Amino acid sequence: MGTLYTLPLTLPEEGATTIYKNVTVGSRNIQFRFQWAIASEEQYEIIQQSLAVKTKSDPLYVNDAYTYNYDFIEYYYPLSLMSDAQLDEWLDSAEALPNSIRTAQRAAQKIVLRNRAKEAAALKPVVEQYKEVLKWQFHALYNNETTVGVIEPGGWYRSQDVDLQFRFVSPLAYIGRKDFERVTIEFEVDNA
Repeated sequence: MGTLYTLPLTLPEEGATTIYKNVTVGSRNIQFRFQWAIASEEQYEIIQQSLAVKTKSDPLYVNDAYTYNYDFIEYYYPLSLMSDAQLDEWLDSAEALPNSIRTAQRAAQKIVLRNRAKEAAALKPVVEQYKEVLKWQFHALYNNETTVGVIEPGGWYRSQDVDLQFRFVSPLAYIGRKDFERVTIEFEVDNA
């Protein structure tokens, strides 16, 4: 068992997306470069804006009121898994319908819902993939060896190396762009 060191992460300036840190733990030096997934975030935001336009242009009608803020994918995706009979049943019991189809004929309702469900089904894996890559990535250099990964609370990086191991610790399960300062790096170094 080695010595445990901790380093709370800090941003050098608000809004920074690339951060360099040279860290000394015991007699060991490790260089970190942290980088937020900017390009993925931009693409994700474009999709989210497009979905927001869709929900705002066709609000749900619920209890004699319009709801503009709803999740397009979460609302329509389940419909993509339904048979025609199930969709009819859903329409008969739906408490919230898009305003554009409330008074339409059943055949027209089903066409609109099927098209939107198909779109939601196509977008769902794309949005999930972007969510998966929207993380702080790191590049660490120690003893001419490079370790790369993402900041996630959990297991040790370099776990087979008794000389130096590290992991990220946070009260959060997901570390978003603005959560960098809620992360601590724990280092375990060999006492020899």
